[in-house]
Amino acid sequence: MTTPDRPNIILLTNDCWRADCLGVYNNIGESPSPNLDRFCEQSALFEQAITCGGWTRPAMMALFSSLYASHHNGGSLKQISPDVKTISELLQEAGYHTAGFTANLVCGSSAGFQRGFDHFSDDRSQQTIARLWNRLSKIRGFNRVASPFMRLPLTYRLFQLLGLKFRLPEATPSAREITDRALAWLSDAQTPFFLWVHYIDLHWPYRLSRRQDHPKDLAQAWKDRRTYRQVMRSKGAYDPGEETGKRWWTLYREEMLSVDENMQRIFEAVQQKGFWDQTAIALTGDHGEEFYERGTWAHSWNQLFDEGIQVPFILRQPGQTQAQRVHQQVSHLEITPTLLDLASVAIPETMLGRSLLDLLNANKSSENSPIRPYALTEMLGHRNSFLYRMALRSENKRYIYNFEQAKDKQLYQRRQDPAEKHNVYDNHSPDARQFDHMRLDHLAPVVPEMMEEKVEDAFADLDPDVAERLRDLGYLS
Repeated sequence: MTTPDRPNIILLTNDCWRADCLGVYNNIGESPSPNLDRFCEQSALFEQAITCGGWTRPAMMALFSSLYASHHNGGSLKQISPDVKTISELLQEAGYHTAGFTANLVCGSSAGFQRGFDHFSDDRSQQTIARLWNRLSKIRGFNRVASPFMRLPLTYRLFQLLGLKFRLPEATPSAREITDRALAWLSDAQTPFFLWVHYIDLHWPYRLSRRQDHPKDLAQAWKDRRTYRQVMRSKGAYDPGEETGKRWWTLYREEMLSVDENMQRIFEAVQQKGFWDQTAIALTGDHGEEFYERGTWAHSWNQLFDEGIQVPFILRQPGQTQAQRVHQQVSHLEITPTLLDLASVAIPETMLGRSLLDLLNANKSSENSPIRPYALTEMLGHRNSFLYRMALRSENKRYIYNFEQAKDKQLYQRRQDPAEKHNVYDNHSPDARQFDHMRLDHLAPVVPEMMEEKVEDAFADLDPDVAERLRDLGYLS
């Protein structure tokens, strides 16, 4: 039974959700999130929320534990550390009924994200056409012969004449499918409950192909698939051209409309069950997405500027009816402590984040009282990316360090240089020394062990079918 100090808690996370793909963050043109824009009218909107990880695994490990991914298992991202309690485990121990639904295997049971959930779904099934195509692709020469035909509209017209529907192989469930599963569980849920749903529609290949039936669109989607292979082979530094770039950005925003509609379905279900005023709801992205602003696409090579690390973060407390805006920078480290505080669950001393409830409930929004002066983001454990890269961001400065190019540090004055084009790092300057010390303090406990790990460890020993699905999503080359 819910009580004021034990509300239901819903956490909705969205893969690749950059902050400017939310209408209330960026009101240029038609909003891709009309339902969420209305939701923000009775919620707290954090204008500067920064993820702790440049791709899904480190980002979600940090979000679930309020502990940086490099502090799990000495920097190995294969599993959430067994010594770390996650939000789901802590709420389950406190008597919450828990359920998790993720469309991305990277934050699924193979990495320990099922811990603490009474019911957990990470959907390992594939549609028949995807399984068949992946098997045929293993035949030598098949792709070389078949792919040119898949890039022709005529191929799909022939399929239609034969009464066949053929679309791109789909590696993950859609927003509608994952929401259907969550709503089925919610229909019989006992209270208080903790529900986590993770969407992946904003992730490449920007899943609009699911709703396409026109032969030209289907052929174009297959061409885009080939182009993205070139993006991967060049580690993101491949310019697909202005036309393709605009199309991908349009597809990305249109996928946000689909996610927006399905999040609204969850809101309506909670209202229909009479739980609305007894439920806390948090929404955020695991990381952002790059659209060649700095010479790279997607996020596997995340350069750790705002397009890759600044994400939406919206929190509605039970019974909240007024909008709030928080300008101060916050980190994903704060999300789990805040939700635990709402549930009256003690926040473990090992957690690095702090609850935001005192700030919100006192309605403090002064820029003179920073919540977290510097937010730290890591890029590690991805075989197609850097061995280790980190960024420290304040409202005025950004510092970036790449372990593989240790002498090439970057420091930007964000207010004086909003585009962050001019690197002002000088190892004799006070700012540079301060950031260097912060980096060393962060890495000192883990760097010897972490640097002995293989870059590909996060994806080691994968089931072949799972590997094929991750390859379709761009995680594997």
